[in-house]
Amino acid sequence: MAQLAKIRFSYLLVLLVILSGCNLSNSPEQQLALTEIPTNTPAPTRTLISGVSGLPTTLPITQIAPPTSQSLVFPPTSASLPATFAPFPTNTPTPISIVILSPIPGNVVAGNVQVLGAAIHPLFLQYQLEYGPDPNPGNLWYPATGISQNPVFNGLLGIWNTTIVQDSVYQLRLRVTLRDGTSLATIVNNIRIQNQAPTPIPSATPNIPRPIAAFTQDRTSGQAPLVVRFINQSSGSVSNFTWTFGDGGSSAEANPIYTFRSSGVYYITLTVTGPGGTSNVTQQINVQSPSAPVAAFTQDTTSGPSPLTVKFTNQSTGIITTYNWAFGDGTTSTEPNPTHQFVAVGTYNVILSLVGPGGTSFVTRKITVQDPVIPPPVAVFAPDKVTGNIPLLVQFSNQSTGQITSYSWDFGDGQTSVDKNPVHTFVTAGEFTVKLTAIGPGGQNASQTKITAVKPPDAPVASFTQNVTSGNTPLIVNFSNQSSGDITAYEWNFGDGSPVSTDKDTSHTYTNVGTFTIKLKVSGVGGTSEAQSTVTSTQPIAIPVAAFNVNQASGTAPLNVEFTNQSSGEGLTYSWDFGDSSPISTDANPTHSYISVGTYTVKLTAANSAGNNSAEKVITVNAAPVAPVASFTADPLTGNTPLTVTFNSTSTGDFNTYAWVFSDSVGTVLGTADTAATTFAFPNAGTYTAVLTVSGAGGSNTSAPTTITVNAAPVAPVASFTADPVTGNAPLTVTFN
Repeated sequence: MAQLAKIRFSYLLVLLVILSGCNLSNSPEQQLALTEIPTNTPAPTRTLISGVSGLPTTLPITQIAPPTSQSLVFPPTSASLPATFAPFPTNTPTPISIVILSPIPGNVVAGNVQVLGAAIHPLFLQYQLEYGPDPNPGNLWYPATGISQNPVFNGLLGIWNTTIVQDSVYQLRLRVTLRDGTSLATIVNNIRIQNQAPTPIPSATPNIPRPIAAFTQDRTSGQAPLVVRFINQSSGSVSNFTWTFGDGGSSAEANPIYTFRSSGVYYITLTVTGPGGTSNVTQQINVQSPSAPVAAFTQDTTSGPSPLTVKFTNQSTGIITTYNWAFGDGTTSTEPNPTHQFVAVGTYNVILSLVGPGGTSFVTRKITVQDPVIPPPVAVFAPDKVTGNIPLLVQFSNQSTGQITSYSWDFGDGQTSVDKNPVHTFVTAGEFTVKLTAIGPGGQNASQTKITAVKPPDAPVASFTQNVTSGNTPLIVNFSNQSSGDITAYEWNFGDGSPVSTDKDTSHTYTNVGTFTIKLKVSGVGGTSEAQSTVTSTQPIAIPVAAFNVNQASGTAPLNVEFTNQSSGEGLTYSWDFGDSSPISTDANPTHSYISVGTYTVKLTAANSAGNNSAEKVITVNAAPVAPVASFTADPLTGNTPLTVTFNSTSTGDFNTYAWVFSDSVGTVLGTADTAATTFAFPNAGTYTAVLTVSGAGGSNTSAPTTITVNAAPVAPVASFTADPVTGNAPLTVTFN
């Protein structure tokens, strides 16, 4: 797979080089007085994905329209850039390639998609990948990547995270912004996002090379009316040409000549179509008039900390109908003198593009947004007390101001905290310096105060024992006081709502079920002390009731019986006697196998601390049935027709049904029977077979066939003779035959 991926990517790079070469123009580069390109946006990270193959069809350049509502759910839309105006021609030996090579139309994608292609132009400023629904009647686009200010040629344009939208069909757009404010775009449609279901293996793509669109023109600028000759340099198999000249005109000729009659910037797109697909290429013509405006502006500042608010003052001259400001951070304005706030740190090219009846003009200035100057915070806090007896619990109220990211408390006793408003207990006597340090992006600041913890007179120490900690209700508990120190009073709280006791030693009867907390509070000159313990009064446990079920109470050996315990009671243990001298089982739900034939009494004993109870069931184990063996006698086995034969079963084993079949020599069944003994009459001479099948608990068995031979019956004699003569005179001699 790795080798296949390398081959695919190598093939892709070769096709990229061919495509970029066809997009070269041959006019000299226009020199512009521009500031350097901003550098605040990093290049996209390269996350590899699989499945890159083939070249897409480059779609025509599109104008950017305001977003409208759609049925799909998307993140916030990207901001539109200014309308596309430029006062200078763009023909240059520098490559002009704005194309998405992968994914291509019809691809199914998921996860993080690597978008490959080219975004390069002699006036390149920045590019961004965007996506939208397909179809997209509202021209609604959303950022697929951040703005990149590094041109890309035959490489990675960015990573499109498709997991943030629902599965559907989308379009992907590459939008390139030039340094004169012009916005060029190419679109790949029919891309299906499929994250909720497994992505299918892509089908094979026919290996038909697509044509590559390319052309030059004899001029790139001039005054209206401007006649331009276009020279087609497309390659590959082309079946038709489609030219659009940006002013509503079009042509299907291979090398058209076209007249631009009005001033303006026009984008000429050549789309070529062939059996391998389509591609297009776009260049521009600047048609001018003598009265074009001249763009100029100033700003009240060129740099400063974020957020930086800049007021722009228009100083343009000439007749102007439209102002288009692009601030370089994705926002725009059409006001003559806008004020704009830059938030993100970085360097931005601000472009003012003008439109007037005589033509267009632009100018660019640089704005640098620096890291904000943040003052350090001011640490302030107040304790709820500054002195007291130990253990001294102090609540600290943080009143610090400024931008703060963290707090550091040092309580002076070796303990620290990072809480905003900590509570701290000083357990030893002394004077402690509490210090708060507030830390923020602008630095840090500290504040401190002193806390005095005083050692009070020794307080008594409460302690007691009890004779039991648990037992059945009613539960009598005796408490023995073990407290030490100077004690003036005792107070027992038994935890069950009963009155307190002031005795030194006491006892108490718990009449309710539950767990209760006993507290002994002792008081003296040095203060008070408290000790506590618990006691659990439980409901007396009832004697259990044993019960169980079996999945089968009888069967043939070996018999596996599953026992289901249905005993009731608390804290039960179990003892199973299976009645066959096997070891006792203590499982709750055992399974036992009976090997020998017999009748067994199973006994379950369920027990707890209150006693035990037993339940019994009888298990009957029968011998396994004997497989039957079919056999029989037939009498007679031979004779003359008609022949009646008596059949008697001599079969053995466990069975209860008989099936006799009587057939002739060709297998035709002449008759059947279902009793142990039967007779059958064979009316004709011939050879016959008889078969017996017996079936029952042991299975079924068929006997070997027995042959019956039936002979034809002997023919009875018929006496006859002749006499000659039969009459005559005596003496008469007669001859008999």
